[in-house]
Amino acid sequence: LRLVAEAKTYVETHYANPITLDQIAAALQVSPFHLSRVFSQESDFSLFGYLATVRLTRARQLLLEESLSVAEVAYAVGYASPNYFAKVFRKAFGHPPSRTRSQ
Repeated sequence: LRLVAEAKTYVETHYANPITLDQIAAALQVSPFHLSRVFSQESDFSLFGYLATVRLTRARQLLLEESLSVAEVAYAVGYASPNYFAKVFRKAFGHPPSRTRSQ
């Protein structure tokens, strides 16, 4: 569906910034409720589940390719708190972000 593709593109472009459902919906000129409902129906996850996946995938790339600290990576992918980022990363990948760097 076009709306889902546009929402994904928006998230992939703006993931490093704080993003709200209202911002995405306004950019796509639809209601937040409609966007959230359609996205969840047409994909296997919520819009913010997708945002988290995009952020964590990019964070993993940065940890492997760059010499940034874990905190710098957290900020670079849109997390305001390095501690929260580490918690989310650990839950997603089963190990802390610092271990990704050492692999």
